[in-house]
Amino acid sequence: ALSLSSIATYSPHTQQSSYQWHHPFFRLRIIASMMKDMAIAFLEERDLTAADLPTFILLHTALSALLVSSTWYWCYQHPSKFLSRAGVINNKRIGSILKSPNTPGRVQRLLQNTMPSSSSTKLLATSFVEAKIGRLVAKPITIPTRLWLSWQGTVAWKQQQQIIRLRKSSSSGQ
Repeated sequence: ALSLSSIATYSPHTQQSSYQWHHPFFRLRIIASMMKDMAIAFLEERDLTAADLPTFILLHTALSALLVSSTWYWCYQHPSKFLSRAGVINNKRIGSILKSPNTPGRVQRLLQNTMPSSSSTKLLATSFVEAKIGRLVAKPITIPTRLWLSWQGTVAWKQQQQIIRLRKSSSSGQ
């Protein structure tokens, strides 16, 4: 089995030719193999398989989207004056974004048509920045929580699927 200590003490002359050891992708292959072994062990410890990864990723992505949309909505509904007072977002900056040659024409028209007043544009931009800052500050809590919830949801989904399969097999056997 490969480990970090085995790579650190590996001698190219004892097990592999010098060319293989000094080849740029040889070390990457060893590390990738180790990571694969660690991922498989991690999944097996938690009663998961590689087939459960799509469910996990879907749940994690859905939780992430929920967090983004809910924090932005909350900051939009309960605006803070902090960023406006600090000068982070002001009408001049929003106007310069809308008139900037770097902003695509479609985006400019969309923003002008959907938010004709600069106060609603300012509120939307301010609430986005506030929500982003809040999420950055809360990352040490939200990332492990989302991972844990995704894992628990995946395990629950897997158990539910096993129950459904057992019911189908028992009903077809009768």
